[in-house]
Amino acid sequence: MKKKFSLCLIAIFVIPICFYPAFNLQSESVISKSQIKTELGEPIIFPPIAPFFNLLYKAYDGTFYPEYADLVKQQLDEIGINISIVLEDWGAFLDTLLVFRDYDITSIGFGGGGGDPLALPNSAFRENGSLNIWGYHTSMDYDEVLGTGLNEWYINQGNLIFPPDSQERVQNLHDWQNHLISDILPMTSLFAIPSFYAYWSNLEGFNYAKGDILDNWGFMSWDGIHPNQTSTAEVTISYDNWTELNPLYSGDEESAFIIDACLDELLYIDADNSIWPHLAESWSFVDDSTLDITLRDGIEWMDYGGFTNEYLDADDLYFSLYCWQELSVYYNDWQWIDSLEVIDDMTLRIHIDGDPDTPEIDPYIYCLDKLNDYILPEHFLNQTQEADGITPDITHSSWVDYSSNCWGTDLFEINVFTEAIETILTVKSDCWRLNPTITNDPGLNYEERFGDYSGGLSELRVRIMDDHATILSEFEYGKLDMIDITSDAGNRSIYKSDSKFEVQSAATGYFNWLGFNLREVRNTPLQSTDPCPLLPSMTKGLAIRKAIAYAINRTEINNISHNDEFIIWDYPNYPTLGIWNDPDLIRYDCNLTKAKEYMMYAGYDCGLDSDSDGLSDYIELTTTNTDRFNNDTDRDGLDDGEEVNTYFTDPLDIDTDGDIYTDYDEVNNGSDPLNPSDTPVDTDNDGLSDGYESIIGTNPSSNDSDSDGLLDGEEFVVYSTDPLDSDSDDDLLLDGEEVNNYLTDPLDPDSDDDLIDDWEEVNLGSDGYHTNPNDSDTDSDGLDDYEETTLGSDGHLTDPTDSDSDDDTLNDSLEQTYGTDPNSNDTETDGMPDAWEIANSLDPLLDDSSLDSDLDGLDNLLEYQHNTDPQNNDTDNDLIPDGWEIDNGLNPLNITDAGDDPDADGLTNLEEYTYNTDPNDEDTDDDSYTDKEEIDAGTDPLDPNSMPTEEADLHFPITLIITMLSFAIIISSRRRK
Repeated sequence: MKKKFSLCLIAIFVIPICFYPAFNLQSESVISKSQIKTELGEPIIFPPIAPFFNLLYKAYDGTFYPEYADLVKQQLDEIGINISIVLEDWGAFLDTLLVFRDYDITSIGFGGGGGDPLALPNSAFRENGSLNIWGYHTSMDYDEVLGTGLNEWYINQGNLIFPPDSQERVQNLHDWQNHLISDILPMTSLFAIPSFYAYWSNLEGFNYAKGDILDNWGFMSWDGIHPNQTSTAEVTISYDNWTELNPLYSGDEESAFIIDACLDELLYIDADNSIWPHLAESWSFVDDSTLDITLRDGIEWMDYGGFTNEYLDADDLYFSLYCWQELSVYYNDWQWIDSLEVIDDMTLRIHIDGDPDTPEIDPYIYCLDKLNDYILPEHFLNQTQEADGITPDITHSSWVDYSSNCWGTDLFEINVFTEAIETILTVKSDCWRLNPTITNDPGLNYEERFGDYSGGLSELRVRIMDDHATILSEFEYGKLDMIDITSDAGNRSIYKSDSKFEVQSAATGYFNWLGFNLREVRNTPLQSTDPCPLLPSMTKGLAIRKAIAYAINRTEINNISHNDEFIIWDYPNYPTLGIWNDPDLIRYDCNLTKAKEYMMYAGYDCGLDSDSDGLSDYIELTTTNTDRFNNDTDRDGLDDGEEVNTYFTDPLDIDTDGDIYTDYDEVNNGSDPLNPSDTPVDTDNDGLSDGYESIIGTNPSSNDSDSDGLLDGEEFVVYSTDPLDSDSDDDLLLDGEEVNNYLTDPLDPDSDDDLIDDWEEVNLGSDGYHTNPNDSDTDSDGLDDYEETTLGSDGHLTDPTDSDSDDDTLNDSLEQTYGTDPNSNDTETDGMPDAWEIANSLDPLLDDSSLDSDLDGLDNLLEYQHNTDPQNNDTDNDLIPDGWEIDNGLNPLNITDAGDDPDADGLTNLEEYTYNTDPNDEDTDDDSYTDKEEIDAGTDPLDPNSMPTEEADLHFPITLIITMLSFAIIISSRRRK
């Protein structure tokens, strides 16, 4: 069965170190220039390198811990940290570690990680965790995410919102690890503790990284027979006697092995903690409190006790989960289940505990992680029940039988059991694992994970043996094929060198680490939260912890103490967690350069000299202001260290005394580099001494040896050009031309980095243009000169000296942005310039000249020709559409013409538009009546047959008569009342 792990401290190796008040403590303040040179000619004063402070190293006085102490002492000496070693017995050490906490550094191990990626973060790494060995003693805000304390929100809340195997949750744990190790560093991991198997070399296909022999069974086969081997269908191993085969009660490793061989899990969690379908074909969360499990069809139970052809179904799952929750010794792990409901023969619904006061409310944390436990045969174990019809009768003989037998759906069944002698497991030939109609399910990825079982193995013999010497003897004789050799380094070494055997190792759930006490009450540099003098973004304490982490040589410790057999480990979590451990996590591999660099940041000079110039990086950063990665900052030919300590010249000035001769020239030709009146012999007065010219090959009788227009001294001292090469950068321009005429860089053939050589730019080159060699964009149009003179990203050649090559008011860069032709002001030749189209929200890449975007009766081309707005049907806002104004000879850009009356008919242009009459004809319908007369008379000014007539002349008297009659009727009616 799956082992039930618990967190435990293990005595792997202990390196407690306490920082005592320092002696010979180097000042942490930046050394001032006055401390270095009080007057010209005084050499720099180096502070003592080590020790900076003394540490008390407390270690457990046992196994290899004293050896560790000696190695750590040697390694920390390299960065100026001295330690005094004190060894304690285990009890006293635990008091030091967990009670008094009077240490600054310790090393110990964690074990029991199992498969839960949160096991350790939820305990030891929490501020209020059960171990809390790093000594945080103030509360942290749970609402903070990354950046405060140990970001407990991520540990306690952030992980609850994702399923266990989701990428979000994996990334969440990676973020937490990076924050912990990069930004806090309460620990740095040392080694993962491996276990070892030895086996006869003719056994092929075993890979301990996949797991034990059960996990590898489908890959293994025998290649021939080794001495005293009787069958190539059998593998023989040894275990101590198992005690209990009912997984609900069992807790010993031997029983767990037999159970694991015979019983199957509902879900399968692999070495990377990825969750795979297994007996369950699928699962789905109906909501946050409801989980449906659908079983795989066609999986048959082992035949026993009169039961044959019994298949796995939802009743088995109901029964199993009920037993795990109510009867098992692990019942606390199952309190997340509120109730169970059979939906159909193959589907079980799990209702999640909804009590907000219990941590089991969240379905994702416990459900899928726990559902990799074993499923029990309901039809056998529950054939008789209590009165309620649900509760199993655990006093029934079936339950008793299950303590010494094991019936399941897995690969093996117990064939022979001989008390205290052996258990023989036989492959169940009709097991679903051997049924390709089931295992071919792509969702299982079965063959890659479990093999194809083609090796011909059919029997696993487990001999009961508890005496190590006997096990070794039987193995070497050939009566055992494979043994656990973890605890026997001596024989393991022998087997490694013997070709008859193979030895493999795999990481276990144990690892050890170097831990730092971060309690500020310790008041040592290790806990300091002050900013680093030379790296203010980092605390001094963190820099020192990083320095120690880089100084520890794990490879050396592993080689000397463990014969290189331990696994160098980089993670703050268990080695068994696979993908949950971030492969990109920072690794503190031994690097003395980095260690000394972090000590330097913290204010301690360990003598790191990155450029080997005789000045430590610390001095270069704090005192001389020279480049710690360049041994000759001023490029005068003298190392910075020589200038500071030997010649007392300025390492930042090529000519300290300002006499135009370099410090190097003066030093090597007998003059004083600190006295401007003392210069070397210089026949040609070019700024280079004759002696130096003879060294570098220039002509001491010619002040311009290469005839480029620059003095040899200028070239060497000022411009760093070659005084023997008239064109130092080979761009066809003389160095003198570049300096004096064009102001270009004589050391760079392309001074403005526009991919056009300087010569090409100043001359009428192949591109036909004179461009500015000091400006990559001569015309400031947003396009580099090279882009304009080559078929660049837009495929057009443009004038690099004209920001608007086609004079359409769009600069060439904007043309590239819009995709228009920078050499044509009308890309699609629709009669409208590109700039006008863009300004008026038209498409310059399509012929939209005939469209009428604003429905004013003018197409876009006419709008352009009349300078009206193609997106506004009344450009001048006079309430008359542009098209009507154009058609009738009005000005669509003049708002005042709406009130004009050009035909003097008494109607304004706006009224003419309203009545649709002709503003240029007083009688639109030519009926001899003006438009105004017709409007006033109520006739149609657009219809010559509708005109004012007698009918119109009688309109007033008829109206008057009707009014008088109406009035008379009203008066008469009132009198009758």
